[in-house]
Amino acid sequence: MLNWAFPVLTALLLTFFVFSIYNIPVVVTGFRRLWKSHKKDKKPRLSEGQDLPFVSIIVPMKNEEEVAARLLNALAGFNYPSGKREVIVVDDASTDRTGEICLEYSLSHPEVRVLERATSNTKAGALNFGLKYSRIGRTNR
Repeated sequence: MLNWAFPVLTALLLTFFVFSIYNIPVVVTGFRRLWKSHKKDKKPRLSEGQDLPFVSIIVPMKNEEEVAARLLNALAGFNYPSGKREVIVVDDASTDRTGEICLEYSLSHPEVRVLERATSNTKAGALNFGLKYSRIGRTNR
């Protein structure tokens, strides 16, 4: 009556064993990457004295009232010296409060500048507009 139980249980245990052996490299790789990611978090922040290039971050925005403040906070939190970067926000003819939010933010953060475009064509046009007024765009002419 229980003649079928032994082969079925043996097959289940063998399947479980093979599956476990197969997943050992996956688990080991996961632990290894987790260990490496904890080591990366302990790197020192960049300081003002390091010889780093100046960067211009150009952000085109059009009707981004919901995310503008969070985006600007994230950009201000970059691990890069504030004297070596500028953030240029191009308000691309927004019809909501995007421009006001960005202007308010720029009052307390001197590295953030807000430019306004009267008409909106494309995102590439807004980026090119911001590039004209960036420090990097002025030095490449």
